[in-house]
Amino acid sequence: MKMLLFQVILMTCGLLCIVQDRPSNPNITGYLNVEVNRYIILTCSSNSTLAPDYNSELVTLSYTWFVNDTKINEETRETLILYVTRELKYNRYSCTATEDGLESDRSVPVKINPLYGPDRLTITPEPLLNINGKLTVRKWETIGPFVCTADCNPSCNITWKIKTSDGFSDGRSMMGIFLKQAVQKNMLLFRCIAHRGESTLKRGFQLDIKDIPQTPLNFTGYSFTNRYINLTWISGFNGGYDQFFILYLNEGSTWTEERNLTDPGEGREVQFDHGPLTPGSEYWFRLQSCNKINCSSTPNDVRAVVKGESCASLREKQDGTKPTDAIVVICIISTLFGITCLVVAVIVICKTRYGNKNQKDTNGDQTIQLEEKLMTEHYENVQGTGTCGDVTVQGDVRVQSTDVDCDYTTLERPDHETVYEDLKSI
Repeated sequence: MKMLLFQVILMTCGLLCIVQDRPSNPNITGYLNVEVNRYIILTCSSNSTLAPDYNSELVTLSYTWFVNDTKINEETRETLILYVTRELKYNRYSCTATEDGLESDRSVPVKINPLYGPDRLTITPEPLLNINGKLTVRKWETIGPFVCTADCNPSCNITWKIKTSDGFSDGRSMMGIFLKQAVQKNMLLFRCIAHRGESTLKRGFQLDIKDIPQTPLNFTGYSFTNRYINLTWISGFNGGYDQFFILYLNEGSTWTEERNLTDPGEGREVQFDHGPLTPGSEYWFRLQSCNKINCSSTPNDVRAVVKGESCASLREKQDGTKPTDAIVVICIISTLFGITCLVVAVIVICKTRYGNKNQKDTNGDQTIQLEEKLMTEHYENVQGTGTCGDVTVQGDVRVQSTDVDCDYTTLERPDHETVYEDLKSI
């Protein structure tokens, strides 16, 4: 039909007749799925319909670009270069071709698909964290559900992980929703993970698990020292709060709170010496660890007998029962003490008697010497050879005081009287 029309026109116009028409409908080509922050090139492809065909090769087309039906000014080239952002996903691009004032129909619109993410990870509801940046929960408390979303194009694959003391494991989730979960003691962290290709984004929250304290471990009691009972145990997990220990004592049928003790730290040994107590008596002890939530269960009660023997027991054994080692020791000590006291007394008596005898001998000698002196003076006076008054010795000279009168009468010695000096020499 077109050839027939061309022949008619040619017959009418002659050899110089050229047929014009609007350019063909354009088609936009280009790679539409592009990562953000990159450039993309769109090409508007159209052909001239000028006849004959060899004339169409000599024609230059101009182009007009549109975004969302709005003309993009100053864009008349066949290609359109765009910087890709995530907002471009809302735009539609189209174009027209123009030849000598004849404009083609508009092309089919195309949409750019910017690829991005994961970004802006969000957990709903937002966990209420404490001052340490952790979610405070109690053991076996149920938390959740939590919805995890991420800004991704295309949509990200979202999963949940749970970190425990043994490592990571999969959390119970469905389509990005973390389902209800009972909190266990060894749980440390809940984490949402968004995947897109090789890109990954993570967000989570740590757990601050609170609970009643762990029951004290290895609670034992024994009387190592006379009148005292030594109690020991191992401190367990404090439940997340500061803990303390309450020690109970049963002396009959009633448990009474005996002591409140501080916690040295998880895994450390606690020692407590209770006393003084009555020797030979039996005591029962009970222990609990407590914090601001509540107290733990109690370990097995501890029974202990105080080392040593009561007075009544000693009297019974003295009345006829077989002596114990303690009584034998006491008897030995008492005997040694008695012997020591006896030896000390004998020594004191002997020393006292010996001292009196020495004093008596000394006094006797002094008395004899005095009597001898008096007799000598008396004899000299009787013989007329003595001196009256005081006599002093000055060097080799004897000096007699003259202020004393002598009343002695000189007597003649009979022939038979022995001279006193001679008596002294006998």
